[in-house]
Amino acid sequence: MNMKKENMNINMSSMGLIQESRGNKALNATGCPIRSGMTMCGEAGRSMVEMLGVLAIVGIISVAGVAAYRTAMNQHFANELLNEASKRATVVAMQAMGHKAAYSIAEFDNNEELGFTGAIKNPDNAKQFQLTLSAYAVEDSVCERAKQLIGDNSIIQDISEDCTTLTFNNDLSTRVMASSSGNSSGTEESGENQEPETPINHTCALNEALSSGCTCPAHRDTSGGVCGNCVAEESYVAWTQPTLTSNNGNADFTVQASSEIGSPRLAWRAFDGSNNDPETDCWHSEGYGLPSWLSWHTTTPLKINSITITNRNWQDDYDTAIIKNFEIQYQDNNSNWQTAFSGTNPRGNSTSTTYNVNIPSGHNSWRVYITSNYDSYYTTIGELTIDADALQTINYTLNNETLLCE
Repeated sequence: MNMKKENMNINMSSMGLIQESRGNKALNATGCPIRSGMTMCGEAGRSMVEMLGVLAIVGIISVAGVAAYRTAMNQHFANELLNEASKRATVVAMQAMGHKAAYSIAEFDNNEELGFTGAIKNPDNAKQFQLTLSAYAVEDSVCERAKQLIGDNSIIQDISEDCTTLTFNNDLSTRVMASSSGNSSGTEESGENQEPETPINHTCALNEALSSGCTCPAHRDTSGGVCGNCVAEESYVAWTQPTLTSNNGNADFTVQASSEIGSPRLAWRAFDGSNNDPETDCWHSEGYGLPSWLSWHTTTPLKINSITITNRNWQDDYDTAIIKNFEIQYQDNNSNWQTAFSGTNPRGNSTSTTYNVNIPSGHNSWRVYITSNYDSYYTTIGELTIDADALQTINYTLNNETLLCE
């Protein structure tokens, strides 16, 4: 038994191994531990260096990956912003060409989610409109990328520094065609070699617009739209008042009154050219009723310069039926009466007084609107003389070259 134990010790020593009882670990002659037949001391330093190198490489790759991911996401969000803006711009452009007083993007149900707050006319350029976004809707990095993506073929004309305002033309046709154009073979060509597309013409030529019945103010758009400012230039000629023999005998000049006492003292008697008989040669209202009025209507608009009122030829200067306070009024197409002049007519037998009106435009219907007389049950006018110019022609001009077709 002793011999075997000595032999075992000798064999282990000759292999350079020493068995320690502490921790039951096997150590070689230099004191390095042995695990699974491998000496660990000689490998410890190199493994740490290698580990640090691996970690450094992993870190670099991670930073590059994050940066690339961030760039890709910025590109994605910028494209989404421009794409969504273009969708809304197409809708608003149709509203602009349709003379809408205000623009709306309410048909898009994700406006709030994407930060779009509305569409307005460009206050600095009547031919443009703008889409607006919340100030916190677009991150700075996405905004910068979006501005880089706007090129010559973009339908977006301009974008604000913080991307809260995107500007478009009212007529997107030319820009849309440019952005969507391409050759049929699928190969790219430089802009120098491409033939420009013919833009869609949404406007009438000037002479076409005028001949199609440009009317004011129907074609005037003072709110900044795409319509031209159509201006009517009226031409007038001197008008001669006809002598009447009945209220409706002259188709171009008819008269009527608020009331008539009866023949022969009807409305037309104030336009018959004479003022002789006080009992028959005047217009005479029926009964006491104020206000009362005497009106005339012409097929051609009249621009009245003045009106002369002649009191009836009464037997003395104390006729109480003479009109006192009155207004000269006009209207068009059964609209509300507008007052052009207010005055007080003096008392006196056969007294004629001229009142200057000087209205700059013509109207088809006029009247003397009487609010008081000299305390009579009746109201009378001996003769009414009108100095006026009749509308001859209307020439329409535009302050720009074209007018939007309707």
